[in-house]
Amino acid sequence: MISISSVALAFENPLNDPDGMMSGVLLILDYISTVIFVFEVVVKVVATGFYFNGKNSYIRQIWHVIDFIIVITSMISLFPLDINLTALKVIRMARLMRPLRVISKNESLRTSIQALVVSVPAIASLMVIVFFIMFIFAIVGVNLLKGKSFYCDVSGVIITPDEIEELISDIADCYNYGGYWRRKHYNFDNIRNSLVQMLVMAQTANWPIIMYSTMNSRGPLQVPGYYESPVLSIFFLVFIILGSFFITNLFVGVVISSFNDESDRLGKNFLLSGN
Repeated sequence: MISISSVALAFENPLNDPDGMMSGVLLILDYISTVIFVFEVVVKVVATGFYFNGKNSYIRQIWHVIDFIIVITSMISLFPLDINLTALKVIRMARLMRPLRVISKNESLRTSIQALVVSVPAIASLMVIVFFIMFIFAIVGVNLLKGKSFYCDVSGVIITPDEIEELISDIADCYNYGGYWRRKHYNFDNIRNSLVQMLVMAQTANWPIIMYSTMNSRGPLQVPGYYESPVLSIFFLVFIILGSFFITNLFVGVVISSFNDESDRLGKNFLLSGN
């Protein structure tokens, strides 16, 4: 039922015809799943007590608290949408939490989530190390690449590519021939921008584009050429190895270590690849 409810949520669309068949089917599934979820909560409350029956009471277990919140928001979602209550519509968005009920039904998933929570302090300490690594590379980036991310925009000038290469070599030529001296959005002109580029490249997102763009630079206030500074590739390759691959493996190692410790504490022998 959780899977069916989650799939139904995926098909909901504000552009659906409210009087169409799709909306009608989704509404029926919403009613059915809500009734089943409420019935399940009632049975568990009757069996274990709501709060005052000791530590095994229903609401004293964190996963049951999540289930209870999801059920309450599902019940609220049964109210008609034509009521002009913004807060009520916001609460209805909490139905998106329904897939989380799978976690409370799967012991391996619960162990994984607990391992992530336990690993938060270790990850926080690792984040400090990551920041210092990024900061060092950002400082090196400013020293190597400051002022080298500018180019001459001649999009509004009638001039051939050959003439651009022959006549425009620096900022003065750019303005003399009617161009605009612009800075690329990815640049290393200050520590803030450089640190942002480090964070972007650490995700291996567009880092070759940034690398080749800086390699084409001739120097500050100079029009970019083609493959002018190939030695700069060393800086980017070292950062990708240390700042991306190495740090990613550190994060994975911390999480796996915490997962194994949590599994041992619970007396289990789960693996990340198994259920």
